[in-house]
Amino acid sequence: MDTIQIMNFFENSTKARLKDCLVKNGNIYFVTYENQAQFAIGRNGSTIKSMERALGKSIRVFEYSEDLKTFVKNLVPKANDVNINNNDGETTVDIKVNRIDRSFVIGRDGKNLNLIKEILQRNMNVKNVLVK
Repeated sequence: MDTIQIMNFFENSTKARLKDCLVKNGNIYFVTYENQAQFAIGRNGSTIKSMERALGKSIRVFEYSEDLKTFVKNLVPKANDVNINNNDGETTVDIKVNRIDRSFVIGRDGKNLNLIKEILQRNMNVKNVLVK
């Protein structure tokens, strides 16, 4: 299945409106429009579990927000503070997390951080993301 087919299948099955979809490393990452994540997840995660079985891949759902700070906090719930810097038309996001949570946010070989960067670049035109 290609990305558009996956998005159509997911939207038709969950009735949640999707903004974006990434298929990486055997996982599927969905970005829903505001107030749509609850439909995608379902009661006690039942909808997500059935979609994971149907697609044969692990699924993560993030809720989009027009406000960049809110969107970053939706992507990184462990964020204590989010600073947005605009220099010469390039947006950089600084995410402050507890020292204990840093390795989780960055991920092995920077996998989680690269995912966060890619989602922010695709949806909010952010050039760089720093975790402090």
